[in-house]
Amino acid sequence: MNLFVPGNPVPQGSKRALLRKGTNIPIVIDANRIGLAHWRAQIAAYAMAQKQRIGALTHTGPVAVRLEFWFKRPDSHFLPVNSKRTERALREDAPVYLGAAPDLDKLIRAVFDALTDADVWHDDGQVVKVVATKLYANVHVPGSPSPGVIIDVRPWGI
Repeated sequence: MNLFVPGNPVPQGSKRALLRKGTNIPIVIDANRIGLAHWRAQIAAYAMAQKQRIGALTHTGPVAVRLEFWFKRPDSHFLPVNSKRTERALREDAPVYLGAAPDLDKLIRAVFDALTDADVWHDDGQVVKVVATKLYANVHVPGSPSPGVIIDVRPWGI
């Protein structure tokens, strides 16, 4: 299965334990639960639609996963419009890869949990190989993805 989910990638985030008032029953929540819930739901919806479109079954054996997380470039990566340039131009020294937060492992966890919810596999423990990359999207360059994630899931050994 190969799909692209547009949007701003959201990491799984850290867990926080709180005590419910009056009962002292502990509850565990994600630190960024609002944006994360929307992102995971979007991934799950796209994955379920793709499964239905191609008639894919739930993976029951080991799988390999390739993920490309595409992020919007900050304004500092561009040269401003001036008398020499009528449009913003990408700086020559602008990086290709995002070498800062969010953490790659937390981005992966959010996608894996969404794919489990979408029944792409029974459990993310089936993943035996992961290749993941954080890149900047070049929205002005034809053929470059918009911000989002490219997800490729294949049975291991094929």
